[in-house]
Amino acid sequence: MEPEAKIRDSLRARSTVDASERGYFVNEDGDVISPTGKKRKPQPYKNSAKKGGYYYRFTISIPGSRKRTTITFHQLAAYQKFGAMALAKGVLVRHLDGNSENNRPDNLVLGNESDNAMDQCPKIRKARAKHAASHLKRLNDIQVASLRRDRAAGATLKVLCAKYGIAKSTCSYIINRKTYA
Repeated sequence: MEPEAKIRDSLRARSTVDASERGYFVNEDGDVISPTGKKRKPQPYKNSAKKGGYYYRFTISIPGSRKRTTITFHQLAAYQKFGAMALAKGVLVRHLDGNSENNRPDNLVLGNESDNAMDQCPKIRKARAKHAASHLKRLNDIQVASLRRDRAAGATLKVLCAKYGIAKSTCSYIINRKTYA
């Protein structure tokens, strides 16, 4: 068994621990049950960093204050299932079926940003990668056409890389039309 992880110092993490200690829990159906035994109504919200899908959350009052805090269903379920590791820095709660509204404990696993990205279907992952790559392009269309003409005229990859200031793999991808189509 792994040693107990250090919970990240954030209001969300502290609120999740507090809610659990006060008796809130997630049942097998993914519903949050209050200490009085009532099912909490989910408040859907869209995470600005996430494309598509909603997360469910609920609010509770902060003891000794007039303020309220928000707890997400999946974070509480993960804390209940995995303990402090679910609230450790760099750890994300992943939904195995890709449905962020399905907060059943058996649908949740822990991972990191890379794991979370790989959970996307390959078509979406590829489209996002292409979009990101399009903003990192170093050559314009005129330079690409010139590079291809130089290669057709017999220039070596080494010469082309030096002339255009790009890596050998990038040069090869351009020539073979894997990028800059």
